[in-house]
Amino acid sequence: MMPLAGAYSLASHSVLPPFPTLHCRCKTTMGLKDWFPFIRRNGYDPSVIHVSTMETAMGIRKGRIDVLSFYSVIRNTYSYNTPERAHAILGQHLMRFGPRSNLVLYVDGGQAVEKQHTAEIRRASREKATVQCTKSLDELERHINNNLKPRKRHFTDVRTSLAATFYWTSPNRQAFLTYMKQAGWTVRICDTEADLVIATDCGPDDIVI
Repeated sequence: MMPLAGAYSLASHSVLPPFPTLHCRCKTTMGLKDWFPFIRRNGYDPSVIHVSTMETAMGIRKGRIDVLSFYSVIRNTYSYNTPERAHAILGQHLMRFGPRSNLVLYVDGGQAVEKQHTAEIRRASREKATVQCTKSLDELERHINNNLKPRKRHFTDVRTSLAATFYWTSPNRQAFLTYMKQAGWTVRICDTEADLVIATDCGPDDIVI
């Protein structure tokens, strides 16, 4: 095997010695077994070339998060977990966007008059999905009772229609904000739409998420 002396000082060498040819069945990194640990042991500390955009952008700015913009995360989390567990999972998801000291959480409050028509459409859609979910469950039950093998579509129909019935209720929203506030987060439950309050609170350099 060829010696690798000098290969670790990557910053000062425009041309590296040719890589040795390795013949092994073990796992390798970029084709070279233990190459990264080797250069670290010999003094090369790689610099970060692409720093997280969110990490560099935050600084002393405030990140203002409309929690309901993550509706699919909320739906999946609260559909398959206890409320307490769901609060923790959703909180972990929001922590991806920076330290809690730099973030403010906003949640919609009561329905705005201007969006009452939209709310009625969504309510009707959930009621329709509830009827469809009942039908899908009845069909699945008939298959099982008749000793017929359920098909994949039976379970898919139930899951799809059940997901469409989900609504994050006001008590659950309040419970989540209480949980986050106790964990040291800054939270705001708005009178109506969160985006209106965010627009009022937002400073020139703040980031809306």
